[in-house]
Formats: sequence, C-alpha cells, structure tokens
Amino acid sequence: LTDAMCRAVPLSPRVRGGEVLAHEAMSVAARHLAARVGPLLRDLFTPSGRPYSIAVTGHSLGAGTACLLAVLLREDIGIDVVAFGFATPPVIGKDAALRCKPYILSVVHHTDVIPRASLRNL
Repeated sequence: LTDAMCRAVPLSPRVRGGEVLAHEAMSVAARHLAARVGPLLRDLFTPSGRPYSIAVTGHSLGAGTACLLAVLLREDIGIDVVAFGFATPPVIGKDAALRCKPYILSVVHHTDVIPRASLRNL
C-alpha cells in the first residue's frame, strides 16, 4: 500500500545540495542498505586512496532503490558510486534528479509506462 500512496519523504538530512524528497518505501530500503553496507564500503575504499568506484544496479522498484542508494553512498558517505537502473520509476524530484545525472543512468524501453508514471502525470 505504501508504494501506491507515493508519499514523498526526505531521503536524508545530510545530502548535499538541498533536501531530496524520495519515494517513501524505496527510501526506507535504500537507507537500510546504506546503513548496513555504507560503513563497510567507506572503511574499504576511502582510506586506501585506490581509484575504485562501486556500481549498483536494479530493475523497476530495485532500480529506484539502487538509485537512492547511490545518492546516499555518494552524498552522505562520500563513496564514489555509479548507478544503472533499468525501468526506473520516478523516485526523486526533478532538481535532485538533475544533480544526480553525472552518476546515475536510467535505461527505459520506449514503450514502458512505469518509468513515466508519477503523481503529476496521472
């Protein structure tokens, strides 16, 4: 039911560049993942100085969660991350999406309606 409600909540208070409102259910999942793997990834990659980056990916709701996870890992924790989403639904606002453009790629089939569905265009 939470997914159908499409309630927008703040993704994180620490995200740089202003508040990011995100789809509630997917932001809960992304915050949970970031809390579990973020400290481990930070310990592995940040002090080493190695030129590694993390790639996250998903399809549909998993793509939305992966994109939000990328925002959290990059903006909150400072990990170099890229996200590849396939049929990603709209999970953040336009301004935040434009800020994420350098590190998030969303692939959409030309007839897929889910990536285009939002409260604004329903």
